[in-house]
Amino acid sequence: MIIAGALTEHQADLLSHSFFFLAVKPYFYLTLNNNPMKEELKCCLCGTNIEDGFGNNPEPVSLNEEDRCCDDCNAEEVIPARLAMMFI
Repeated sequence: MIIAGALTEHQADLLSHSFFFLAVKPYFYLTLNNNPMKEELKCCLCGTNIEDGFGNNPEPVSLNEEDRCCDDCNAEEVIPARLAMMFI
């Protein structure tokens, strides 16, 4: 039996994470992935459809905040550009 206010900080943390993963996360997953009104995203660099529905931030290759890029362009163009900026 759990008495209100008698949870340790660790138990409360576990309980909150359990609630998120069992109740909240599936709701958001279903809401985002089963939305018939969801527009298809296209990669701003190569023009292919982005399958996962989210894409990647293409900065610094594209500076438009609304642009998204596919995983392939992220790996081949965006990440190398970011690494190059670190060593300039």
